Amino acid sequence: MLVDPARSDRPVRARLGLAARVLLADPIRFGALGVAAGVILLVSTILTAAVLTISVAFLALVACRSALPVADRLEALPAAESA
Repeated sequence: MLVDPARSDRPVRARLGLAARVLLADPIRFGALGVAAGVILLVSTILTAAVLTISVAFLALVACRSALPVADRLEALPAAESA
């Protein structure tokens, strides 16, 4: 209600009053909507943390797979060649 362009000419207090009346007109529907929105936000927050954790671990594995063979080859070179 606050950001509805069709009601932008009305004062904020009137728009808040209308929002309260809408919530009171059908509290079960909007309560269920609030619960559903909360569940979606909770699941997306958990999945975001999981995806970030997995992606950091995957990047660490890729970096090790790429860098360690090169380090092994460099260490195998005689000291005179690496200087």
